Amino acid sequence: GKQEGRCERVQIITRRNHPTDASSIPLTLQGKALEHAKWSPVSAVGFEYDPYNKLRHTDLWFEVGTNPVDEWRPTQNAKYEREPAKDGSDRFDFNARPTRFYFDVETVGQLKPEDIVTKGIDALILNLASVQAGLNEISGNGPATAGAQGGMMGEDDFYGRNGDGGGSVPGMNGGGGVPAPATGGAADGGWQDDW
Repeated sequence: GKQEGRCERVQIITRRNHPTDASSIPLTLQGKALEHAKWSPVSAVGFEYDPYNKLRHTDLWFEVGTNPVDEWRPTQNAKYEREPAKDGSDRFDFNARPTRFYFDVETVGQLKPEDIVTKGIDALILNLASVQAGLNEISGNGPATAGAQGGMMGEDDFYGRNGDGGGSVPGMNGGGGVPAPATGGAADGGWQDDW
């Protein structure tokens, strides 16, 4: 009879002598893009500000004898900005700063670009809150704010580890939150020894 769950088609990877034996333990790990790019749901990110280069932060190179306007056409984001005067009568503001930033996020299909940007902003807010909580504790201004101290991430911190109090920013509930910067290897109690 046929055995249940047995694969009829076998692909030979390697041959070994008869008495040798091999065993394996399959593992499933959740990867993060900080560890390797293969885990990232984003394939490309574009960033731009000042499409007309009014702030003159970029030197637009062009060959002699060509028109720089033809070489460097404004991007699609230029429709959201006021076009500079054609005759160059706009005065240059040396104290001007960029006020609008344009991001283009291209994904590989697992998540929508809006979700990725939203989750990235949420992670940035959590990181800044834990830094602020740590600075408040260090400066002696008392405990961190109720939101940051109340364990915003729940039982696990941002990196998915249980909050056992080892090597994380002070003031966080149960040691959760963003790990403190590591100064060395596992011997100094840094957050690497949790991995």
